[in-house]
Amino acid sequence: MNEFVTPGAPIAPEQMTLIASAVTNAATGTRYAAAGQWLDSLAQYVSIMRTELGFSASDSVSFVSKYVNAVTGGGNPALTAYLQARLAQLGS
Repeated sequence: MNEFVTPGAPIAPEQMTLIASAVTNAATGTRYAAAGQWLDSLAQYVSIMRTELGFSASDSVSFVSKYVNAVTGGGNPALTAYLQARLAQLGS
């Protein structure tokens, strides 16, 4: 995250796009690839909660939030903002 955003600074939409691109286009075995797999798993979890278990989008995202909260507890506001935006996309 710190490669794209100055620590403690707010994250700009352009930076969010750069981060998403780095995660999406990451080479296998890199930390960005692992982050992409984690985000994909969260998206699959939300999808299963909605389609197979019948939860609403907001409830599904709420369930998944507990996994994101563990990562955002480190106090990096840019990481928190990025993950919250990704969760909002899952809920839409």
